[in-house]
Amino acid sequence: MPGLKNTKDKLEWSLLDYESLEAVIKVLEFGATKYSPDNYKKGLYRSQVLDAIQRHLAELMKGNEDDDESGENHAGHIICNCLFYLHNYKHNKFL
Repeated sequence: MPGLKNTKDKLEWSLLDYESLEAVIKVLEFGATKYSPDNYKKGLYRSQVLDAIQRHLAELMKGNEDDDESGENHAGHIICNCLFYLHNYKHNKFL
């Protein structure tokens, strides 16, 4: 019989598909080279983040999977920008 572990009200990280996050990591690595590591943590304009999400979404809607500049999937860029949004919102860093 296994030991008991109370996981009520705990995050279920096992629900996350880590392989899908590789696209996000690649976009973050590209951004770290283009700007600097953790640049988004310095504070961003809310409108710029939302505009970036919309631009990448528009490219996906047109059937373009990969970003011309980075070569990475637009969905990875969208997720990164959503993470940037959440970070800046949570930490009140929007300019």
